[in-house]
Amino acid sequence: MAIEEPAYEVLRSDGPFEIRRYAPMLVAETWVDGDMDEASNKGFRLIANFIFGNNQRPDSDQAAKI
Repeated sequence: MAIEEPAYEVLRSDGPFEIRRYAPMLVAETWVDGDMDEASNKGFRLIANFIFGNNQRPDSDQAAKI
């Protein structure tokens, strides 16, 4: 399974570094505390829950899930 990557244009490159221009895109992100392993696990679960529809608190007044 390949991971989809957004298209970009390289504006400048210097050795292993590139300055890129990306088209507008929608992303989901979260901030969590912990060391790299712990934070990665927590962050993955939060994003997975969001993607699979478990993204609304029971006490929320929001009419539709995001």
